[in-house]
Amino acid sequence: MLGKSNRNISLVWSSCLLAAFSSPVQEGLTSARDGLLRAILSVHEVDARLFTDRLTRYESKEAVDALLKAMDLCSRVGLQLEKEQDYVRSKSRANGRSEGMDNWYRKFYELSGKLLSLTKIRAAIGGAFATFQKPWIVPLLSKKLGHGEAISRAYLAEALGSIAGDDSEAALLAQLGKEKEGIVKVAILDALAGRERKSDQAIEAAARLLKDASWQVVLSAAKLLELVEAKSMVPKLIDALDGTHGRVQEELNDVLALMTGVDKHGDHATWKAWWEENGEAYLAGTWKAKPGERSRRKQESTTFYGLPFNSDKVIFAIDLSLSMEVPAAWKPGKDEPKVKGVELQGDRRIDVAKYELKKALALLPDGTKFNIVFFNHFVWSFRPRMEMLDRRMRLLAFRYIDDMGLLLGTDVYEALKLSFKFGGVGGYTGSFQNADVDTLFILTDGEPWLRRDVRGVTDPDKIREAVLEWNKHPKIKINTVGIETRIEADDFLTMLACENGGFYVRR
Repeated sequence: MLGKSNRNISLVWSSCLLAAFSSPVQEGLTSARDGLLRAILSVHEVDARLFTDRLTRYESKEAVDALLKAMDLCSRVGLQLEKEQDYVRSKSRANGRSEGMDNWYRKFYELSGKLLSLTKIRAAIGGAFATFQKPWIVPLLSKKLGHGEAISRAYLAEALGSIAGDDSEAALLAQLGKEKEGIVKVAILDALAGRERKSDQAIEAAARLLKDASWQVVLSAAKLLELVEAKSMVPKLIDALDGTHGRVQEELNDVLALMTGVDKHGDHATWKAWWEENGEAYLAGTWKAKPGERSRRKQESTTFYGLPFNSDKVIFAIDLSLSMEVPAAWKPGKDEPKVKGVELQGDRRIDVAKYELKKALALLPDGTKFNIVFFNHFVWSFRPRMEMLDRRMRLLAFRYIDDMGLLLGTDVYEALKLSFKFGGVGGYTGSFQNADVDTLFILTDGEPWLRRDVRGVTDPDKIREAVLEWNKHPKIKINTVGIETRIEADDFLTMLACENGGFYVRR
């Protein structure tokens, strides 16, 4: 009897000692979790980063769960702030130039700054998952990968891609086989492409996605096959060309050209005939190109300020600030081929911009999806959704362009954010199924600038950071045009283009 009592007393003391040692850890984890949630609700970026870092130090399942809840809260808060901003935008337009308009305008930019901070908080939380390198993390992240909001799951795919071993790859491939969201498919493909070793299963999974409905998924799959130089997949890349246009056709052709050493200019039938004649020798390593077969003929393409592009899903973002009233130093060459119905109407920067924009729209083929975003003190679009080019839509766009006036301000950040929303990102939904943008042009004659009292987002580095976050998986190509810009604006526009697969030109 006494022995049993001693055993009970011993168990009680053990429990007390365990609680004494575990309580501070649990309290610390709870404190960090609650602090992070409070920081998200108040959109306090510095505190959010601090508490995120604290959570990662615990390296426990509870810490991962806390980060997942924080990620979900980011999305809920972001969606609410976006609704508020849309309401404020409508009120500011309704007030026009009335006395109360400035208050709405300041409120709009206060919300804009909060949304940018929230984007950065979400990115910090998303990046934190990759710091957990314990054996239990793979099954835990694998389970979460199939459920929840698309952007959160894209971060989990990135984290799994950073963990070496067959288990993490198997988890990615299992989800890829049943995934519906394009943004998650691209994140998984990018994670697989970033691994040191690309397995046969990964190569086969990428090949199966060459016919996916989302152009982003197709190009990500093709890039993975290019990285591993998967010669046996050349026939599937050729098949994927069938029915493609614009940027997808061009980039699939580029992958084939790099892998084979020849260029058939995106023509599916020509590539297919080449493979039927040379495929066996190519796979055996005995094929040799005929004289001239390796040469790259310049493909026909539309131009905007001399920058060639090949896209059937394009947005133009055009600066309508007051400085565009200045006479233009650069004008189209007199020997440039004339385009029916398009003439240069003056010598100002804005006149040249209108001419170049109308010329591009005139040369783009019918069926091209397009929109135009205009920005100065305000930001708005030609149409609330992407439109399809035809004769009627060109005429409507031309009339709209001709009527554009100028106003103080250069709100580059909101112009880019609106452009990305047409591509399915830039907000907090993170789904780009059937998104209608793969190429973006932004034209400006100066640095981002807004009245100091409204505190909009004008820091070039912050704008670039936001764009990199929005464009992580969509991979929209951004081309930039600077009109007589100073060196600071040149640097910003150059980096913006380089970081997003595009080109910069100064005129």
